[in-house]
Amino acid sequence: MSGTKRVKFSVADFVIILMIIACIIGVAMRYDIAEKLFSKTKAEDVRVTFAVSSATDNTNNAFSTGAVFMYGSETFGKLEEADSTPAVQYYENSSGVLTEKKNDGFYDITGTFVCRLVSSDSGYLLDGRTYIAAGSTFTLQCGAVRTTVLITSVGA
Repeated sequence: MSGTKRVKFSVADFVIILMIIACIIGVAMRYDIAEKLFSKTKAEDVRVTFAVSSATDNTNNAFSTGAVFMYGSETFGKLEEADSTPAVQYYENSSGVLTEKKNDGFYDITGTFVCRLVSSDSGYLLDGRTYIAAGSTFTLQCGAVRTTVLITSVGA
């Protein structure tokens, strides 16, 4: 006898190995690792129009051409153009008629971002993960300013 021991695998060992493989596959599916590694989709520059309601002076000043806005830790897009007008509020007077009132110190802002988006069958994805379409809202940051923008069109 040569003194070598033979390793024996039991059914329990086989089940444990299968469970480990299933866990690895589950993690890969959860984080879309396979899709990211083998995806042939490329991000492209897409124009995204937006609106901001009742923005303060600081927020209005942040919307300067060329400013880069962040969505969390990811780049949302670069501001191509923006236009601000004094914010307007409507209220019902004592006669029941809607009356317009300028809201001093606040602005309504509209404009266009240029964003790097991935095109998919169901629309556009920001960073390949976050769905972006008309009607969706995003909380963006530019420097110390945080604001919520309403997307009015994508790909215009």
